[in-house]
Amino acid sequence: DTLYIGITERQPLALWQQDNNLKLLDQKGEVIETDRLERFKSLKIVMGPDAPQFTVNLMENLNAEPELAARVIAARRLGERRWDLVLDNKLVVK
Repeated sequence: DTLYIGITERQPLALWQQDNNLKLLDQKGEVIETDRLERFKSLKIVMGPDAPQFTVNLMENLNAEPELAARVIAARRLGERRWDLVLDNKLVVK
């Protein structure tokens, strides 16, 4: 007659843009279901159909270069093999 409930907090990592919709990704690249994305607007946006599974690795690489990471606002996954980075001045780094 005992019910145990476990709660695990998932940490937001990035916003995934898919079909003109944004979804919140966690530290494993999995979607966190929420309708309240406005409080996560400071997160980087990733794009591309396979972006979620490669976002964790991208963020680790960006965090190794803090000056670059601070300027990146979005990343677009292309050709299932590479990222284009969009900087805060709209410059695209391929």
